Amino acid sequence: MKTIGASSTQVRKLNAIASGALATGKPVVVNANGTVSVPDLTAENLGSDVTFSAATSNWSALAFDSTNNKVVVVWSDGDNSNYGSAKVGTVDSSDNSISWGTRVYFISGAAQYLSVCFDSANGKIVIAYQDQDVSNRAAAIVGTVSGTDISFGNPVALTSGETKWINIAYDTSASKVVVAYWTAGTNVGKARVGTVSGTGISFGSEASTVSGIVQGAVVYHAAAARIVTAGNLDNNTANSAVGVISGTNISFGSATAYGTANRMKKNHSLGYDSASEKVIVFYSDEGDSYDGKASVCTVDASNNSISFATAVTVTTDTTDKTNVQGFSTAGKIIFVYSDTTNTRGDLKVGTISGTTLSVGSELNLHSGGNVNYWALCEDTTNDRIVIAYDAAGGNGYGISNVYNPTFSAVALTSENYIGLASNGYPDTAGATIDVKGAISNAVDLNAVNTFTITVANEGSGNRYYIDGTLQATVSLSEGKTYRFDQSDASNSGHPLRLSITSNGTHGGGVEYTTGVTTVGTPGSSGAYTQITVAIGAPTLYYYCSIHSLMGGQANTPDDARLVAGQSYFVQTDGTLNTTAGSPSVFAGTAISTTKMIVKG
Repeated sequence: MKTIGASSTQVRKLNAIASGALATGKPVVVNANGTVSVPDLTAENLGSDVTFSAATSNWSALAFDSTNNKVVVVWSDGDNSNYGSAKVGTVDSSDNSISWGTRVYFISGAAQYLSVCFDSANGKIVIAYQDQDVSNRAAAIVGTVSGTDISFGNPVALTSGETKWINIAYDTSASKVVVAYWTAGTNVGKARVGTVSGTGISFGSEASTVSGIVQGAVVYHAAAARIVTAGNLDNNTANSAVGVISGTNISFGSATAYGTANRMKKNHSLGYDSASEKVIVFYSDEGDSYDGKASVCTVDASNNSISFATAVTVTTDTTDKTNVQGFSTAGKIIFVYSDTTNTRGDLKVGTISGTTLSVGSELNLHSGGNVNYWALCEDTTNDRIVIAYDAAGGNGYGISNVYNPTFSAVALTSENYIGLASNGYPDTAGATIDVKGAISNAVDLNAVNTFTITVANEGSGNRYYIDGTLQATVSLSEGKTYRFDQSDASNSGHPLRLSITSNGTHGGGVEYTTGVTTVGTPGSSGAYTQITVAIGAPTLYYYCSIHSLMGGQANTPDDARLVAGQSYFVQTDGTLNTTAGSPSVFAGTAISTTKMIVKG
């Protein structure tokens, strides 16, 4: 450690190597090897495996009951005549653990092709399944969660004959469930709308989805208020169709093919990303060595149509069972799949910008055998993804786990906390840290906070995306500096400007220039618009100086200024405020609105 100067308060700095990127003014911890890093201020990525079924399990499915803040898992009990089974789970986000209540048989008979959803209007769990003891028909049943237990009403038949590939989704706009399925002897998918009442359910008339939608999936598109189905029957074509509910019935638009023609797509799954308002289809491409492929799908509610971006390879390993789930809190896409090349189960995280999908590195969830069926759901209360699967290649047990996609690094403690980063530093760079006794300028709120700007056409014209979110409303705290990075090629011809009027000059306003600088040509490397937000700045709006209706709102709260003489503590999100929380690390005392003595 190096001491600079001599006064009653000595200004102390530590020079160290950054492990991972450091952000200006963020708390920093020292690692065992002497490097420094930004701590993880939540919890680790993945908890420990928890067995929900010590017997052979199949057809696992999950749903989150937001009324009771519980997870429900359903499966077919292979050690008891394939009885339909269910358990209620409780997530603990502090350690990514899950505990399960007592198993309940929702039907004392054989069930497969299980699917489950949560009816939020009625606070009920709805299970759709094939009743193997009654002509292999499709049936549904309603469950009520109480504590860690679940009870069920009477089953209701949807079909009279053999029915497979049964999938269920809940339409929040209509407060209805939709069950999509295939019946023997046809090559046409079918669907029915279900209405929950008490512990029972009734169904409207059967509707055809589209030829070839079998062995597929169904998901609700919240922004468009539409049901999306996908799948295939024959060896050559995978189709998707968009449905809209009217009363107790549903009708579908025309079929749209996806993936490469004349190549069989298998093991289809669908997920919805609320951040980008897109659907993701994930499947195994038999015509390309069974690679796991995914496409971003755009729904047009005006004519119940769907379009597909070019498929992205999620994994080049031979992929069998697949599933995909949107993670609304972090704007992520979670992919899980059985990797038969390496006989294991894996996970990857993806993000969407416009219609472009990018996928991160692979996380191994299960080794020593392939996974037979995957289940995913989002616990929106704890901001976690719950995973369940059938370890078919191992002991055959039903396994569950809890995943946190926002995890970054090591945990923050009072022992490893060392100070505040005096500037922004890239991974492996030499970094200067303001440690105990330093007068830190890192909290002068002038660090550059960067938004990544992209442009995409949403059918009614080009629109700005901020960090992948369409026309996001952003927060620009007074005293801080923000950069709207327009380096992406999609920004060409779309200069971003600011105004105090919505839609800027197109809405009768003028350009706002206080504290604003512009650099470069949009669409070229290094191009950006930057603002240091003035104290007392009005609400702002970002807009394209050439094209109308591209932008959105930028709020300017005054909560970023320090109060001289006030003590500040490190919070769980890495920010500083006056509350001693968990972890309770005393960061320092403000000596002005922009500077603080670091206390440790």
